[in-house]
Amino acid sequence: MKPFLFFSSFLIFPFAQLAAQKQLLYKNHPRLSWNDFKASPDISNTKVGAIISSTIQMEMKSVNSKTGIITFTACAVMYPYQSWVKIGYNTEQTLNHEQLHFDISQLMAKKLEASINKQKLKVGEEGRIQKMFDDYNVVLVGLQKKYNRETEGGVNTTKQAEWDEKIRSELLKFQ
Repeated sequence: MKPFLFFSSFLIFPFAQLAAQKQLLYKNHPRLSWNDFKASPDISNTKVGAIISSTIQMEMKSVNSKTGIITFTACAVMYPYQSWVKIGYNTEQTLNHEQLHFDISQLMAKKLEASINKQKLKVGEEGRIQKMFDDYNVVLVGLQKKYNRETEGGVNTTKQAEWDEKIRSELLKFQ
């Protein structure tokens, strides 16, 4: 019973507000289309033509009843009703840029999953688990900002192609 309480309070609570919204899990919906961007655009934001809202979601997959070791699964999640595109920006180039944000979230989710499961953490180590989750989210935010900065929001097609290759090849290691 303790693992269930741990799971429900630790892993579900941060997503409680977002769980009520429709979400797309990368494992079920890895390729995005403009139909997935359901929010109304922020027309006051003149610097951005599209926004994707994505993050990492982690769940407890199992607990070994003999050792207490927890196995986790992690996946990127996209929130359609927090993601938008302005008229005139719904191009393949812009969609590819937004898609790679989702891919970056999935890459970090898979890195988190591999790292946390390698630690063989047990029930009762919630603090360590939370710290690893938080640390990976900090890295994710930094990586997303670096990606936008280097690709100039997808406008720099040379840098965009470099990022496409780098992230997609790294993702293949987790398949």
